[in-house]
Amino acid sequence: MSGGTVYSEGTVMGMPNSQLLSTTANVSLLSRMVDVQTGSIMWSASMNYEGFDISSAMTSITDAFIRSLSPIWPGLYKPK
Repeated sequence: MSGGTVYSEGTVMGMPNSQLLSTTANVSLLSRMVDVQTGSIMWSASMNYEGFDISSAMTSITDAFIRSLSPIWPGLYKPK
């Protein structure tokens, strides 16, 4: 996770010398699935996401990882 960005939205009406700020949260996630017997990489992905807060950014990037794994998951599972 990295900081984020702070944006100045201007002043607040009726409050002299005020400033309204908004922030974003940036998250990055890198993951890979390795076959423990062969050491070969079976799947890998990296994503970056910007959200309104850490919680929403983490939820969104996690959901994106799940969606990217869903189509290939049946082929990765090898019953013993």
